[in-house]
Amino acid sequence: MPRDDKDRADSLEYHPVERRQTPRGPIPGVKLEVLEGAPLSGKSFDVDDVGLDSLFILGDLAAKAAPGQVFRVAVICHGERAECAATCVRSEAAVRVGAVLLLNAEAATARGLLKTALSPSGIPVGQD
Repeated sequence: MPRDDKDRADSLEYHPVERRQTPRGPIPGVKLEVLEGAPLSGKSFDVDDVGLDSLFILGDLAAKAAPGQVFRVAVICHGERAECAATCVRSEAAVRVGAVLLLNAEAATARGLLKTALSPSGIPVGQD
């Protein structure tokens, strides 16, 4: 017996969709140094994906970061450096191997660096 549209709708699975409210993307030259927090302490990472609040760092070691783990980090962009705390919100072991770190509330200076990097020109404010 054929199913009607109501039966079809009842069988659908709904999955949440991540809606990005701020700019995000790959920005050459953005680096992250982990100052405190094993197993990443003392390591430097190229940032693969930059947002105003989060950074995706690549690599097998980065993927060992545990969700919820807090790190003391330095965000380096266009020769400027800002230290802050960041929390691992996701680690990935497939497709892209690495971890997403969310900058904590006190990271205003780091956010300013990332905002400049994400501007259309990518040129730091005050430089031509």
